[in-house]
Amino acid sequence: MRDKNPAKGLQRAELARRTGANLETVRYYEQVGLLPALPRSEGGHRLYRESLVRRLLFIRRARALGFTLDMIERLGSTTAWWDKELAPQRLREAGFDPENPALRRLLILAGELRGFPRH
Repeated sequence: MRDKNPAKGLQRAELARRTGANLETVRYYEQVGLLPALPRSEGGHRLYRESLVRRLLFIRRARALGFTLDMIERLGSTTAWWDKELAPQRLREAGFDPENPALRRLLILAGELRGFPRH
């Protein structure tokens, strides 16, 4: 059932529906640390913030571009890659080639996702 109160967050099924992910995929990403395993509500459901919709969309797009889960995790921990001036240096330090066309497409997508309105 869809949660009508966005202040409470999204249940896992709604997160999966909005991102096109499988429920088991969402659970797996929690297990491996790409998504946080949030505490459960009084009703026993994990409630996800809107920012996790963007994060899961980013992960799915990265996978579609051929990035491994390990690479996605390293990218996610390279916080300075949002800064255009620091990005090439930080990406090289994390073991990425800043000139990689797939990485460039992913960074453009990440910037677009970051600009989504926050509800």
